[in-house]
Amino acid sequence: MPLAEVVAVAVTAGLIAVAFGLSFWVYHARHDRSARVGLYLLLGLPGILLIVAGAAFLVGQQRDGLTFLLIGLSLTLPLVSPFRALVGRVIPLDPRSPVHMVGLSVVITAMVVFTISLINVGTDVATLGTTEVSYIELIAQAVLLISLAYAAVGLWVARGFSEASARLGLRRPTFGTVGIAIGFVVLGFIVTGIGGVMTEIFQPGLTESIDEVMNESLGAFQNPIGALAIGISAGVGEELLLRGALQPRFGIVLTSVLFALLHTQYGFSWTVVGLFGVGVLLGIERKRYGTTAAIITHALYNTAAVLLSSMY
Repeated sequence: MPLAEVVAVAVTAGLIAVAFGLSFWVYHARHDRSARVGLYLLLGLPGILLIVAGAAFLVGQQRDGLTFLLIGLSLTLPLVSPFRALVGRVIPLDPRSPVHMVGLSVVITAMVVFTISLINVGTDVATLGTTEVSYIELIAQAVLLISLAYAAVGLWVARGFSEASARLGLRRPTFGTVGIAIGFVVLGFIVTGIGGVMTEIFQPGLTESIDEVMNESLGAFQNPIGALAIGISAGVGEELLLRGALQPRFGIVLTSVLFALLHTQYGFSWTVVGLFGVGVLLGIERKRYGTTAAIITHALYNTAAVLLSSMY
């Protein structure tokens, strides 16, 4: 096994262990004051240090000062009760819950980090490189996202497997579910098509750069089996975590923003705006028909997209 794959598997295993360890800690904090205090220290100490470092760097006009400051604020603001109460007026979040407090901190921090990454990439997507993804790395990523989703809803801590799956919105698929999913695939291609046209109009030349980077990174998957692997891994992993675990607490819009920001490979382009639109569609589908329908849509969409890209 190549070193990159060994590293991917090891990192995935480590992150899964951390995720379930944090899940145990967070859910235990609902009834244990000392565990809750520990969470404040876990998030607050690094957050305050980053705020201080960021402020010092900004005063000294050094690079990354704003980055440190924003990440520090994203870690610490959710620890402030009035801030959580304010957010709770907009999204279905319980300001008193340590689970929701940590979840809010993690989600805001992730959004800040990915936003900064997207801005840094800008329209020069070639700076991301063209490292080809392997099947092992793809599987490791899917397993990680699925594990994060189940850890987030308290598997083995607050819920058994069946209860956790129900909380994630998983339902047994029917022919009707598949039909609905196919309909949303069509809508998804319309929305991303609009985003692609906007990119061509306002950012000429960027589409070719994006296609080149994507084709080189997905070279081994540009065949029916590979396309299906991409579709299933992304469909199951991303939908379980974003639409299954996060959306019921953070709403369709915020979850869709995070979904769009995750795709830094498209750079700062209108294509990302189109992906936000796809995220909204998947969010509506999850809310009305369950996460299973959204998984099928996402899987079919990605499979078709990879196959179409291999034809050009």
